[in-house]
Amino acid sequence: MKIIILNKKAISPIIATILLILLSVAAVLLIANIIVPFVRNTLDENKMCFDASDQIKIDTESDYTCYLENAEGDFVVNVTIQRGTKEIEIDGFLIGVSGEAIGKSYEVKAGESTDVEMLDGSTNLELPGKGGSRTYSITIPKTEIPDIGSILIAPIVNDKTCKESDEAGINLCI
Repeated sequence: MKIIILNKKAISPIIATILLILLSVAAVLLIANIIVPFVRNTLDENKMCFDASDQIKIDTESDYTCYLENAEGDFVVNVTIQRGTKEIEIDGFLIGVSGEAIGKSYEVKAGESTDVEMLDGSTNLELPGKGGSRTYSITIPKTEIPDIGSILIAPIVNDKTCKESDEAGINLCI
């Protein structure tokens, strides 16, 4: 025996179309509220890194940017870092030292350090001021890097390490 329901009504095509449009608009708004802030923050961070990379360079003209071998047979790498005149906030930078097959990076931030010293031997590091420069000294055991070939620098902005801003070959100190 079949039961027939006579007052059952289907959703009208107009209402279904309106519901689909509302659902689509809600989805677009939800995605826009998530994606737009993410993209905006990423662009802001990249702009700050771009600005910082333009302002931090290795001073290859300085007589202090060179390396030597100390009495223990380890390398002492001196690097002079120049800062441009643009007003930017830099938390610090990484100095990368590499040889033919291996490299190592050293973080330079204002304050005490165990791996990097100022040229005068102080472990209380200072960052270069606007338009200034500072020379840093890093002692590297030959067991870590058996030959020194180049140095690079990468700024740190808002605790994010940016792409390298400069790279240079390094020579023995005269």
